[in-house]
Amino acid sequence: MTLRDDTVDRGLELFLVLVRERPELSAELEASAEEFFGGRLPQGDARETLLAARRHLEWFVLERHSPSLFRTPVEGLLSEWLERAGPELGAHGDAFLSSFTGVFEVRDVHAGRGAWLADLAGFGEYPVEEPAGSAALETEDIIVGRLFPLEPGRWHVSRAAGVVRSPELLRTLERDLGKIRAERGGSRVVRLSQRVLETTFWRPATAHTSERDPVLEARRLLATGGLDEASIRALFERLGELPFDPSRLVYGAGDELADVLDALAFETEVDLTRARALLIEAWAKLAAPEPAAQPAPAAETVAQRDRRAALAAFEAGRAAGRDLDELFEELERSLAIDDDDDGEDLGGLDAVGDAGAVDDASTTPAPDFPGVVGAMVEEFLWELGQSGRGEDATRFRLLRKLSRFAEPIGAFEGLGRPELLRFAAFWVHEQDELRDGGTARTLVDALDAFCHWAEKTHDVALHSEFAPTLAGLRRSLPRIAEANRGVEPANASTTGELFEYLGRRGGRAELRDRRGEARTADLGPLELRWLQPGDRLRAQVGPDGRARVFRCYPPESAGLLGT
Repeated sequence: MTLRDDTVDRGLELFLVLVRERPELSAELEASAEEFFGGRLPQGDARETLLAARRHLEWFVLERHSPSLFRTPVEGLLSEWLERAGPELGAHGDAFLSSFTGVFEVRDVHAGRGAWLADLAGFGEYPVEEPAGSAALETEDIIVGRLFPLEPGRWHVSRAAGVVRSPELLRTLERDLGKIRAERGGSRVVRLSQRVLETTFWRPATAHTSERDPVLEARRLLATGGLDEASIRALFERLGELPFDPSRLVYGAGDELADVLDALAFETEVDLTRARALLIEAWAKLAAPEPAAQPAPAAETVAQRDRRAALAAFEAGRAAGRDLDELFEELERSLAIDDDDDGEDLGGLDAVGDAGAVDDASTTPAPDFPGVVGAMVEEFLWELGQSGRGEDATRFRLLRKLSRFAEPIGAFEGLGRPELLRFAAFWVHEQDELRDGGTARTLVDALDAFCHWAEKTHDVALHSEFAPTLAGLRRSLPRIAEANRGVEPANASTTGELFEYLGRRGGRAELRDRRGEARTADLGPLELRWLQPGDRLRAQVGPDGRARVFRCYPPESAGLLGT
């Protein structure tokens, strides 16, 4: 069996065709580019841009959970991929399912035949067959990227992987990863996602500048993800007290930030990769000594400084070759130039008055009003009563649970599918808000009606975005609500771990943990009465295989819980 670059290329291209044939999945692919590249799309020569696009496609197909498929695209599309791949390409389907990313040291090179790689983040060693490229490798090179299995004992390196030749970097990585293992018992495998590798090795985070505040951005991200203000304040106070080591290359694993990220993964819907990047920047800023205050020159007003900064940004963008129309629009916004000014052009910019004097509704952003979702819920219930649907208004009062959940959201447009999904698939179960299946069915009806109303009355596309998910929740939520009536109460010492329920095998439940490892367990009558494959559990499995289940979640929660 031979797996070559063109074989992997053809396989990924076929996955891309299947993605593009599904409008919702294709839209996910387009939107995910900014997510993968950390908000900074790749620039540079054509070859590097193409390789970056290839890494993005690998991540999207092979790692990223798709909300529309409820799993990764490789899992959701594999059956159709095998049907259309033909026997030669189809023989390599397992290579896409079993591929993984990492940082590898080249331990040995056999020119023209291949090399021997050691996984710096794990414990594996991998012989790779690279007939075309191995002659250029040297021992102690670092390979960053994805490996595809050829067959037992042989692996293939993605063409989009990077090669770094730096003994100093190799020593630093070995030191940092060794420290992580020592702090976690000496045997922990550290898995690095393709998105983390992209941020770390191809697009490292830049230091904070006056144009952006990573502390403020991180605070907003955590609040949007559901973390309360007291916890956010305590977190940043703690980061400000901890020393920040700028020589480290790996953060968020084995250090104080790791505990924070573990808590966020379990307690919130926060995008962990984005949170990790922002918290690293925020940590660096908080731990840095405050620069000595410099008095502003007396002759320069605030408006003059703002104008000078805007013009400097314009000149920098022009020198970088950015689109002039876009730069002019940004300059106008920065200087608060009224669109109705008669013929005011760039030659007259020095005559523009105080930039802070413009307070027009078209240029002033709407302020945040925490609790706005609750106000909308009350308006919706009131309108139901006024329209003669008083019975529905009474039944749908449980939407006030959504008001409590969404209290930190400061604008109604900030409520979207991710927030509604987290509320219905995770929060109501963690808070024990559903008494039984009947309550769950009423909640789905209420959400459906509220989303319709929001889209019709306030032009917020909640129903268009959330209707497909609601259809699944209509089937799963009543069942999960009944299942949670039979679980054990949990406390701080019995939080358990998260599993996916796969079904029954040999009279026992088959589970898969967050690392992808399968195990069997005895779940008792809970399994036989309520659970279906795809459900998620928070449970504790003892040495005898008996499980204590503390909470059940519907299949739609998969992306939220990371399983």
